[in-house]
Amino acid sequence: MAWTVNRVWNFCNEVSLLAWRREKRFLSAFELINLTAGAGHELGLHTDTLSEICQEYARRKKTARKGDVSNLWICYPLGVRENHQRERGKR
Repeated sequence: MAWTVNRVWNFCNEVSLLAWRREKRFLSAFELINLTAGAGHELGLHTDTLSEICQEYARRKKTARKGDVSNLWICYPLGVRENHQRERGKR
């Protein structure tokens, strides 16, 4: 499930970047939800889950425009980030 959520997040990011390059504006959550309509069946996600991902992306993009870049990072579950950093240190 995490893979599919990440895929939707990356799709929102890619489409927003294309809209910014063409029209110099950011897409709203409503527009992102309309663009992902019908993808839930193929990805195995409920449409409400797709809507929440798009709304969260738009919310984080909006706060990043205000200068708070720390909100762009997706939070890791407890303990995952520390394990990841520990593994990176071993390499």
